[in-house]
Amino acid sequence: MTLRGLYRFYLYAVFIAMLLFATSGVIQLLTVLLQSVFKDPNNTPSGASLVQALVYGIVSLITAALFGGLHYWLIRRDTRNDPMAGNSAVRAFFLNVVELISLPLAVGSGTSMISAIGQHNASGLSSSAAFTITFLGLWLLLEWERRRVPASSGTALVFQRLHLYGTQLILLFILTSSWLQSIGQLVDKVFFGGAGALATCAGSTGCQGSDLAAVLANVISTLWVVLFWIGYGWLSRNDTASAFRRVFHFIGFGFGIITVLVGIYRGVTLIFLLAIFKGSLPAHSISGSFAEYDVISPLSLGMLVAGAYVIWLRKAVLKHPEERVSVFLTGLA
Repeated sequence: MTLRGLYRFYLYAVFIAMLLFATSGVIQLLTVLLQSVFKDPNNTPSGASLVQALVYGIVSLITAALFGGLHYWLIRRDTRNDPMAGNSAVRAFFLNVVELISLPLAVGSGTSMISAIGQHNASGLSSSAAFTITFLGLWLLLEWERRRVPASSGTALVFQRLHLYGTQLILLFILTSSWLQSIGQLVDKVFFGGAGALATCAGSTGCQGSDLAAVLANVISTLWVVLFWIGYGWLSRNDTASAFRRVFHFIGFGFGIITVLVGIYRGVTLIFLLAIFKGSLPAHSISGSFAEYDVISPLSLGMLVAGAYVIWLRKAVLKHPEERVSVFLTGLA
């Protein structure tokens, strides 16, 4: 690495470190502020802890603003002096890696928070909300900076594509867990009267059972994940000639097909068990969150995922007809 490259590495390392320091301070401040909105009777903060959180938040913001602001000014000056600085591997690495980590953390935390809102006596909502809001803000700031001077070639473009398609794949895994839970609960509530949830709760205290508020909160949390998963497809909408795009999209498409096959397999198994062999199954094995023989949840998820990736792959083929054969062969592989 050249001397200029080392200097650039130093600038971005300090800038990102100051951003993360500020992020921790904002989380502390928001947690204190949101405790008046999400009251937790089981965790009432003391006056000393409130003062400590406020002091830490203010100090971290002031420190990050001074040192982070100075290094960001040096980054902008470096970009003005060197036209290739915006396409450097160092810049792309720091921006895209932090985005790759921060957004799934924010989406996962937001999913848990939204689900918890529908539960009775839920705790930790203020800290979850603060974490989600702050990391979403961090992602928005870095995404704005990335799009201000986007990568155009070389290693920088590789890091950018790994971020775009890697994040979408991580979001797909988060979506899978959320979908199987929420849609399983929704189907159990609508078609089975909550029998699966009640059977799961048998003999336990404090179980939410088939509470409608909990079911709706879980469904909303799933839509929250869908929003970001599809949103990342929109962010990469113009990168239609990328081999990275094809590989990751075919991985997602294959995942969707496998999930559909799981739903079909469960349906056929149910037919044999109940209709042909005249067997019986407990309610929680047929409906409810992550039920062993839940058919609708994996089938609907697989159709959604496979359909979305077919649309994205078809768009790439329409814009680049010469890639039709390679896309077809990749799909066969």
